[in-house]
This record gives sequence, C-alpha cells and structure tokens, in this order.
Amino acid sequence: MSRLCLVRHGEPDLPQASTLFLGQIDPPLSGRGREQAACLKEALSGLSLDGAYASDLRRTEETARIVLGRRSCPLTLTPALREVALGAWEGKKRCEIARREPEAYEARGKDILAFRPPGGESLLDVAARALPLLEAIMNQEGTFLVVTHAGVLRLFLKSLLDLPPSRLFSFRFDYGSLSIVERRGRKKEILCLNGRSLPEEQERPKDQRGDKGP
Repeated sequence: MSRLCLVRHGEPDLPQASTLFLGQIDPPLSGRGREQAACLKEALSGLSLDGAYASDLRRTEETARIVLGRRSCPLTLTPALREVALGAWEGKKRCEIARREPEAYEARGKDILAFRPPGGESLLDVAARALPLLEAIMNQEGTFLVVTHAGVLRLFLKSLLDLPPSRLFSFRFDYGSLSIVERRGRKKEILCLNGRSLPEEQERPKDQRGDKGP
C-alpha cells in the first residue's frame, strides 16, 4: 500500500499572485503562506512519513520544510515537480497578456495541453517530466509527502482519472491545501481533495480503522 499526501505550496509573497502567470518565478512564502504550511504540519503530525519530495522552487521547498519540522524523513528536491515554465509570460497579469497577445491567449484556450508560450513549456512537457516521478513514488510502499504546484496536481489527477483536457480545470487546489491518493495493489483511490486536514478515517489509530487489507 502507498499513500501520497499531495500539497500545494503556501501563498507566495507576491502582490496579486492569483492574477498573474506565476510559472517558475521564485518568490518565497508570504506570512500567510507560512501559516498555511504550519497548519498542515499540525494536520499531519500524527501521520508517519516514509519520505518527502518537493519542487526545488523556494515556495515549495519552504512549505515542505515547515510541514516536516523536525521529522527525520529525507526531503528530495527536484525540478521535475516544478510548475509549468511560462517563459515571457511569467510575472505578467493574465488580463495584460489577453490584451497584448489576443491570438496567443486564444490559442492557449483552444489547446491548453499543447500550447507553449514564448520561451516556455507546454503542459504536455510538464506531464512528461512530472508524472513518471509521481507514478514511481506511488509504486513504492509507504506514505509520502509531495509538495508541488497546481499545474502538476491537475495533470496528476487528470491522469489518474483518465479525463479529457477539457476537464483539466475541474479541480481546485488552494494554497496550502492537502489532497491524498492511496494505492492498494492496482486500485487507486482519492481519499481527500483540496482539504486542510486528514480524512477522519486516517486520523484514527490503525487498529480502529476500517482497513480491509490489500
């Protein structure tokens, strides 16, 4: 059995971040972002972790280190879990790009997976680097923390559920949110999506859970 605790990083220290194409620009966490990470540390305090992985950008590394606290499990930082690189669009307001480059902005909407902004990468590129790592982690036995970005999380859930590209933005991942995916044999199950705490079943001692084994 394996369990992935999937965390979106806390809020970055960047004014109006939600209105921007953030991509791989690298701000640290805001004060609120550090508070969100501390809340996750408390929420996961009763869970034994066998390992942790995070994007090597500052906002994800900082989130992971706060969540882990003094735990002894290793943290692996990797560019494979980075957000999509948006090239010349990074740090720009979405409305600004829509106004200045309407044809490119419209092309992105028509083919969200394959579109590549100037100097950036497509979501297909992100899937090619991130999904093999997430699958490899899931094929290990144990419980693992994964701190990454909304784009990577959406692609992973899309892959798990075999959804069409039009459903990519059906998932919401707030800053500092927790989602949990569990594998038992060939069965994969989403236990929690965009939450702030462990599902009730996971908070109970092992001998009191409704686990039925592999």
